[in-house]
Amino acid sequence: MKTIVIFLFCLISFSILQAQVKIGGAATNPHASAILELDGGTTRGLLMPRMTTANMNAIASPAEGLMIYNTTDKATYIRTNNAWVKVGSGSGFALPYDGQVNAPNIPAFSVWNIGNAGTGIFGKTSVGSNGGAGVHGDATILGSYGIKGTGLDGIGGYFSSTNKYSLVTNKGNVGFGTLTPTNAFVEVNALNTNATTMMLLDENPTIQLSNSGGNSGVINKGFLQVSNHDLKIGTNFENSLGQFIIRTGGVDRVFVWSNGYTRIPGNVGILSRVGIGTDSAKAKLEINALNTSDPVLVLNDESPTIFFQNAGVDKGFVQVAGNDLKIGNPFSNSDGKFIIRTGGTDRVFVDNNGNVAIGSSQVANGYRLSINGRVIAEEMRIQNSTAWPDYVFKSDYHLLSLAETKAFISRNNRLPGIPAAAEIEKEGIPVGKMQTLMMEKIEELTLHLIKAQEQIEHLQKEVQKLSTNK
Repeated sequence: MKTIVIFLFCLISFSILQAQVKIGGAATNPHASAILELDGGTTRGLLMPRMTTANMNAIASPAEGLMIYNTTDKATYIRTNNAWVKVGSGSGFALPYDGQVNAPNIPAFSVWNIGNAGTGIFGKTSVGSNGGAGVHGDATILGSYGIKGTGLDGIGGYFSSTNKYSLVTNKGNVGFGTLTPTNAFVEVNALNTNATTMMLLDENPTIQLSNSGGNSGVINKGFLQVSNHDLKIGTNFENSLGQFIIRTGGVDRVFVWSNGYTRIPGNVGILSRVGIGTDSAKAKLEINALNTSDPVLVLNDESPTIFFQNAGVDKGFVQVAGNDLKIGNPFSNSDGKFIIRTGGTDRVFVDNNGNVAIGSSQVANGYRLSINGRVIAEEMRIQNSTAWPDYVFKSDYHLLSLAETKAFISRNNRLPGIPAAAEIEKEGIPVGKMQTLMMEKIEELTLHLIKAQEQIEHLQKEVQKLSTNK
């Protein structure tokens, strides 16, 4: 019996070495493309060598194409490119699938969809409360990609989410239009085209700028948003201490506080109209205090000044110098007058020499003040530089006799020393001089009265003597 078994084994071995072999099933030749065909019908299959992962890794110099069944993770493995590659499990393709390919430049996993439409790899996660990934790519080698998508006429990469984020990156830079984003976490390169570099499409598209608040979580600091037809940029409500700052040339230029206070340290040039307290300015600058008691404009400086220019030349100014308020024309406007207007009419004129005209645009020649109209005053003091007529009472004063005065009046129709009527009508009355002349005539009259009184008293004495001698 032992001899027969050895003979049959040798016969079978010889047949296997020399020709195709079919085991099981109907007595037919094996398929022409197979050197070995196994036919177990519907109740039997091929039982692979079974071993643990440790046993599999301990096989000395395993041949390429060697297959075993791994009892540790319940999957079939095949030796490919000097590495064990998981082929599948009892349910088909193993899920979860976890394997390694140690051969360089060979994809660890490759799926092709060669139809007109479809999906090469579809990943979906629907179980789990805190996390998960439909497709997870992990690249630990410099220059490699976790997930890479390319497209010819289609879309290289597409991300969509109904309620949460469509694309989240944990660390590293994200590049659009560049393979080497080094300048920022997100770098967008339009490749020197005229196309839009980045577009946000939403009902109210917003870019939110936030930072970590430690235990408080994320704190919104600033934003850029289109709301209806308006473009908004600034700080968030949570950032009550932050300022909105505009910077140019590396220097902060404009500061806007959370209370709306705005500070501009540099120069400001505005070519159009500016409205403060109004959105419909009717002048280059219109300030509307909105019927409040607040000051409309405050200038705070050592000598606050407002200049008025024409063609770049200072023509007028308003200034507080110390405790004084100055208003008028600067040195650069030497020919200009300072004019006060009321009711649409020019009323007061001050020329470049300081002469003042009221009711007339011209000052009478030789005078500091000209008034065209009547003047009423409770008191007027004239500082006369000429001698006051007390000289009349000096002994060397020549007092005209009444006869001489009468003769002068008969010839000239005026008192001696008093201007003629024609002269006064033409030149006016010099009040100071006239007061002096009037006082001179009063003093002369007083002297004549004193002399007349002396004569009266002398005559009274003479009359009394005559009466006594009778």
